[in-house]
Amino acid sequence: MKFIYLGIAISLASPSASAAPVTLFKAGTCRTAIHVPPRYMDPKGPSPKASRDEIEREPGRVRVRESVKDLAAYLGKITGTTVAIYPRPPKVEDKLIPILIGSYGDKMFGPFTMKSGFKQGYRFVVAKNAVGMQGETDEGISYAIYELLDGLGCRWYVPGDLGEVIPSMKTITLAERDIKQVPGTVSRGVWFADDAFKRRNRLGGFAFTAGHALEGYITKAQLEKNPDWNAEIGGKRALHKCDVGYRLCWGNPNVSAAVAAKISADLNQRHVPCVSISPGDGIDFCECARCKKLDTGDWDPSMSRESITDRYVHFANQIAASVAKKHPDVKLGFLAYVQFTRPPLREKLHPALIPQLAPITYCRAHALDDPTCESRAQIRGLLEGWGKVSKNIAMYEYYFHLAEVAAPFPAIRRNVVELPVQFANNVTMWTPETLPNFESFTPGLHLGIRMSWYSKANPRDVLTEFYTTFYGGAAKPMGDYWQHIDDCWTKVPEHAGCGFSYMRRFTPERMATARKKMDAALSACKTPMETRRVKFADDSLRQHELFMKIRRDYFAGRFANLGADSDRWIKTHQALAEKYKENFSFTKTGYAPQTISVSYFNAFYNNSYKDVARIGKDFAIVTPPLLTWSYAVDKKKQGQALNWQKPGLADKDWKKTDVSTQTWATLGLDRYFGPVWYRTQVKLPAIPTGKKVYLWIGATDGACKVFVNGEHVPHVDAKGKKAPEANGYCDPFSFDITRSARSNGNNQITIVGTRTFLNELGIGGLLGPVLVYREK
Repeated sequence: MKFIYLGIAISLASPSASAAPVTLFKAGTCRTAIHVPPRYMDPKGPSPKASRDEIEREPGRVRVRESVKDLAAYLGKITGTTVAIYPRPPKVEDKLIPILIGSYGDKMFGPFTMKSGFKQGYRFVVAKNAVGMQGETDEGISYAIYELLDGLGCRWYVPGDLGEVIPSMKTITLAERDIKQVPGTVSRGVWFADDAFKRRNRLGGFAFTAGHALEGYITKAQLEKNPDWNAEIGGKRALHKCDVGYRLCWGNPNVSAAVAAKISADLNQRHVPCVSISPGDGIDFCECARCKKLDTGDWDPSMSRESITDRYVHFANQIAASVAKKHPDVKLGFLAYVQFTRPPLREKLHPALIPQLAPITYCRAHALDDPTCESRAQIRGLLEGWGKVSKNIAMYEYYFHLAEVAAPFPAIRRNVVELPVQFANNVTMWTPETLPNFESFTPGLHLGIRMSWYSKANPRDVLTEFYTTFYGGAAKPMGDYWQHIDDCWTKVPEHAGCGFSYMRRFTPERMATARKKMDAALSACKTPMETRRVKFADDSLRQHELFMKIRRDYFAGRFANLGADSDRWIKTHQALAEKYKENFSFTKTGYAPQTISVSYFNAFYNNSYKDVARIGKDFAIVTPPLLTWSYAVDKKKQGQALNWQKPGLADKDWKKTDVSTQTWATLGLDRYFGPVWYRTQVKLPAIPTGKKVYLWIGATDGACKVFVNGEHVPHVDAKGKKAPEANGYCDPFSFDITRSARSNGNNQITIVGTRTFLNELGIGGLLGPVLVYREK
């Protein structure tokens, strides 16, 4: 049997040939009522004297209660009727077809005996005299309830009423069926949405965890008593602090035994289904001979260092084997992350171990089948490699662009291509990191949420249903709009994070096309709700249009309005976050009430904007922004010895770069750490006698060393401290070049940019324009 809703077929089950239709609503008359055991509908929580079991079961009870309320409310909305909820078994005199919840369904249809590995099973029964909704757990009962609503066409695309799509029908007739199913994945979740949205989209499942935790199982006192348990880093075996404790020596079996003992003791006190053994954040781990002996020599190009996965898995296997002796049903989650992202070559995983693949250092714009993206193409190997050694993988995908989360970023192609590959390689836990960014990631979020339940669905069919039911009359132009935005990401061979690639990605022509498509969508809306939904995306696009205007003005030397436009962008973004707060959009969170987008804007761009606006007001700018440079990579760090700073250097064979549109990722240097030399010539006008002249560098990723006409120019900070180079991240710097500059003449400028910060953005060197200014 298939329910058909607005032309979209949703497979539920195949009834028997003799199945008879069961009519719950006919011509606007309700012929059904919901019967639920009274304990579920109790508005009160557990008493102060409640047992631990009662307390731990309370979330499931509440989930059923709220699901039952939804069932009555949405059946009523669909049919224009009122559906009663009775906290009792049905009576003969009710003369209605009962919808039986939980144990009431057990009595009618027999106990639900299905046993799934992670207790996710549910049963949805339609018989001629009753409907049943049962589950392996209370959560499973909730799944069965939404199986009916989902099949009728109810959708919740975005939190709040904005995202609610409810069909209208006066008659609801179901064929007899008996569905016993489990979700396509056993764990599904988003970080930011209300409980109702999560419940209605059947998010939840197995309580997987893999947060940074490992070092927290060993106390400082234990490490001081057993110094050989400490990691050896930089030649010193000592206490090396990380975010959750002190680094450990994974090659020492006493350490794994102590970790296992602590986990087992904790489980004796409070049983949980999953415990994390992920190391603390960072990239510094033990360097002792015993640990290195466990490595395989596998090189990780994303980290530019040797993989230590086999070492970690060897250590984790020892912990798992010990814990499993007393707690065989407990899983141990860990991040496949930084130097242990790549799959093991030698070690096999203990069955209790569940890796969570977290490709933090990989490109997010493209899909794994893109031949132009070497970084993303490696994801397939990671999935296939981990899939061979583990029956259960958690996928910690990133559902936002790295370090700039305000631009529209639907990730359509990435999800269409990669979700089926993930599920085919034992990704059974869909555990992405998300933000309150439904306005900018709408199609991608829905694809992930929907396919985490229906893992074998065709992603293109999921998208078609989304556009048709969410946008209605504007479905075609909105589909065109989102596809165009996705093309801006996927069809541009740029791999850098943050907004430093946007001048290349979002050209004026592409932005004009986006506006044309959005305006067409606004004109196509037929209802006020359709207008609201399109305006939701339009507000996001308008913010991005202003963002790109600021970027273009910055690189073109139009500095007068930078400050005002930046303030307007910030205030508007915060106002939109407030306007759409119930929709979990525009990135407002408890830890970033000013919004994450504004935090990034201030961290990566606004210092430069404010500084150059100040310079334009208080000084005389004497050159246009210097954007085009000759450059050379100095891997051997011999540039200065080879006189690359000299004016007469023959640099005609050096490559060219435009720092407004090309990042180090564009130049193939996204994994490079070291110096790159930039050279250019600029003619300065006559400088009035006694006026100081400065070279301004808009932003860098790391250190910058300056030579003017072959002379080294030190950097002097605001406190008067002199240094041979400036060093910072996305900070503007001014260098006093008065002594070296030639008034009314040509000047050769050399800048040595050295990437000194390990980050996943794939940038380096010059991140903004360079110009010369003088005192008025």
